[in-house]
Amino acid sequence: MYKILASFQRIKEIKEKGGALYIRCASKIGRKLYMELKNLNIQVDAFLDINLDKLKEYDGVPILSPEQVYKTKKTGEFFILVAMEDENIYKKIIDELDSVGLKQCLDYCDYSIDPDVRMNTFRDIEPSFCPDELYKRISFARLNEMRSIDPSFTTQVPDVFNLIPNLDVPLTTFCSLKCKYCSHCIPYANPTKHFDESVIINDLNKLLSVSFIACLAIMGGEPFVYPKLANFLDLYKRNEIDQKVGFTRIVTNGTVVPKDEIFDIFKKFKNSYIY
Repeated sequence: MYKILASFQRIKEIKEKGGALYIRCASKIGRKLYMELKNLNIQVDAFLDINLDKLKEYDGVPILSPEQVYKTKKTGEFFILVAMEDENIYKKIIDELDSVGLKQCLDYCDYSIDPDVRMNTFRDIEPSFCPDELYKRISFARLNEMRSIDPSFTTQVPDVFNLIPNLDVPLTTFCSLKCKYCSHCIPYANPTKHFDESVIINDLNKLLSVSFIACLAIMGGEPFVYPKLANFLDLYKRNEIDQKVGFTRIVTNGTVVPKDEIFDIFKKFKNSYIY
């Protein structure tokens, strides 16, 4: 659940101020999210959906047109959870939210589009859900990004491996920003530290001997402030880890421009991009 922990704090703040909580899309995922929030005693004020002709309410919670809520932005606070797994529709919804001036993780967050989605959620919706099917849906959310970089991009889960849909690999807890709603709580890391790149590579080799990682995210903190990044990437390539995972991405806040040698190494990776 992408940034869902940070969003819970935001939800609490909004509700304490008398603000409203909405779920964008009354889909199966949206309804499942609603039930999880209900079990946590978090009241959802309404679903937002354009298909008002199909359903007017769910479990007594009204389903409203999104425009009805967007118009109230200047008169009251609210938070929107986006529950959507179709990548194309998801992007349209994010564009829609951006167009009315809403900000991610301040006014809204996404619930199910990121690879870090919970398997049990999908099994509750569809009992026959299996890792291969989960991977297909996860891949759908990222394939367009990869294919825009490399049209020939393709990957699949080896049959004999356990599947890890998404693995975050933090290199450091140092960061160039102190975001209040950091999804990894980096501003609260004390003490901050850089991790040993050889230990990380060794651990990854052990893990990959028994599992397949669909998406491996190199993270921080801010990975581009990690002083041994070039050495880590070189070890990553020499151990052919980029060949053993679905794809690799470096997750950055975009405030630090890395040295040319970083790009020189990273561009040799198979199925990789900077996010």
